[in-house]
Amino acid sequence: DKAPAPHRILLIKSPQNDPTWKQISHPIGLMSIAAHLRRNYQYEIKIEDIRVSRLDLESAIRLYAPDVVGISALTHESDAISWIAECVKRVNAHTPVLLGGPHATAYPEKAIQIPAVDYLVVGEGEIAAGRLIERLLNQRDVSDIPGIVYKKDNRIFSNDRGNFIEDLNDLPMPAYDLIPIEAYGNFARISRTGSGNYMCIFSSRGCPYHCIYCHNIFGKVFRCRSAENLFNEIKHLYDTYKIRDFEILDDVFNLDRERLIDFCDRIINSGMKVTFAFPNGLRCDILDEEQLIKLRQAGTIFIAFPFETGSPRLQKLIKKNIQLDKIKQNIEI
Repeated sequence: DKAPAPHRILLIKSPQNDPTWKQISHPIGLMSIAAHLRRNYQYEIKIEDIRVSRLDLESAIRLYAPDVVGISALTHESDAISWIAECVKRVNAHTPVLLGGPHATAYPEKAIQIPAVDYLVVGEGEIAAGRLIERLLNQRDVSDIPGIVYKKDNRIFSNDRGNFIEDLNDLPMPAYDLIPIEAYGNFARISRTGSGNYMCIFSSRGCPYHCIYCHNIFGKVFRCRSAENLFNEIKHLYDTYKIRDFEILDDVFNLDRERLIDFCDRIINSGMKVTFAFPNGLRCDILDEEQLIKLRQAGTIFIAFPFETGSPRLQKLIKKNIQLDKIKQNIEI
């Protein structure tokens, strides 16, 4: 007897609300979820990033015939969620539609009201999405899965978030093979460091600081991949995909000082000629001269210094409480 065909999971990245928006980075969240699903379940998985493919979505859904569809969106990509979900339902009204990512996490009450969206995955997505998809495919109850919001019998149910993944080294590398890597080189990078082949990297999650304006997708406990784990991923991308430029998108890459030094030393000693940009991910008043020199020697060409305001009063008000003198000193270095 033939083995049954594997279930098909389609993961869709929503396009921007503003069609003239120039910056498009890789869908790392979907790639990480895809890698987790692929390692732990026997599914066939496809990622469709509408921002770069500009395809006829309804035809693509009809052709692929997914059993479950997941959509990821930031809030500035949220306008398209409704029509994406409606495309899925027009092809097959019984296909479950999941929504995850920053928009669903920040505005769950609003996001679950989108008519064709059945479930939200809020916060860190890999484990919750895996459990939810498995239960849906087996037509089992989902009510005890942490980290989801769902509609049933015209009522909305919201479950508390589950525990965050403690050891990020346990996660597989994002599914780089499921995206057209070269396509992203045609768009502006967040750091504005040029064009061409590059890759965005997340090496840590969670931030212990309490800035009042910031997100809380990954919680307040800092967790990071080891310097060795991160180096191995860079080496894999360098060797397999010939990538030389990297953007680190962590919230606070340098919270573990020894990890930063260890990682830089590994890159320097490897002889790889690479560049690193930090458009987002450094707490700049805990940097020091040794770290900055190591970062430069490892190939760092861009650091955004996000101090938000030069006013000590406003620093207290926004609860960033950054040391402005230290920032000034590090900019000079």
